[in-house]
Amino acid sequence: MFLHRYENSEKDISTQVYILDECSMISVGLARSLFRVLGENNPQHVIMCGDPNQLPSIEPGNLFADILSHRRFTHNKVTKVLRTEGVQIINASNNAKDSLPIPLIDFPPSKNSNLVYFRVEDSEKLQDVLVKQVLPFIKSKNFNLIEDVQICSWENKTVDFLNVVLQNALNPNWKLKPVGEHQFGLGDRVIQTVNDRDVGIMNGESGVIVDDSDIKIGEDDKGLPKQTEYMTVLVGEEEIIVPVEDTSFKLGYAITIHKSQGSGFPVVVVPVMRKSGRQMDRSLLYTAMTRAAKMLIFIGCDQEANLCIQRVAERRVTNLQDLLNRDHA
Repeated sequence: MFLHRYENSEKDISTQVYILDECSMISVGLARSLFRVLGENNPQHVIMCGDPNQLPSIEPGNLFADILSHRRFTHNKVTKVLRTEGVQIINASNNAKDSLPIPLIDFPPSKNSNLVYFRVEDSEKLQDVLVKQVLPFIKSKNFNLIEDVQICSWENKTVDFLNVVLQNALNPNWKLKPVGEHQFGLGDRVIQTVNDRDVGIMNGESGVIVDDSDIKIGEDDKGLPKQTEYMTVLVGEEEIIVPVEDTSFKLGYAITIHKSQGSGFPVVVVPVMRKSGRQMDRSLLYTAMTRAAKMLIFIGCDQEANLCIQRVAERRVTNLQDLLNRDHA
């Protein structure tokens, strides 16, 4: 169940043991709201699970890492990876975490390899290589190109560009409808961008549009007849019906690495291109790599990929450890 459902909650959620997953994503604000509710029910144990090498919360704090490094709390390290099938992906992810080079060999890969690298030195050729080489290769491995594949980039500009490219490549025959700033068609992959408790879908959940032609007649604020168009999105095994004009969905063929955190996908494609200005760092790259369950594909420059793992994000300065020390004294 999503932690955000308990922000400012007054519900009795009494139980003896709570297990919190993906704890590196929990901000101090969310933790405060959550532990306030849990504390009122006097639980015996709170078990926090997560990976401190992944991205911290987009909001303030470094909660999980601070707790792990404090002597007051016991912790155990999981050494066996169950969510990823390929040993090459696991080894490459461990290398990235430990600042060691990632062994990338130019396409075509060795037989049965699930770590694949398409060399692209010129960013203007990224689109052509993705559509003409990467997608056909993935399809040849019997993956569904819309449901099984996720492009993960750290940059919103690249995400927006690749979403249009992939929509044209993978879903070209459906008439697109304007939806806010976007255009969707039947069969498009989409992702939710905000928490919507009324509809029952949370930020970061993705699905496929399975119906875009449902029209209902209701009333507007003045009591006059109003025609509202709805679309149905299949999220997992649940169909979510949302009004087209008010939807918070956007195209989801490509998403930011921040959006991908907490999820897993059969195939993950990570663009690693040389850029000026801010660059992708180790935690971003490691988070993207560990989203892949069956195949991990790099497209870009191998030198840039290995430069990423040498870049460390600026350390977050918090006073949680001092507060814990004071409380523990």
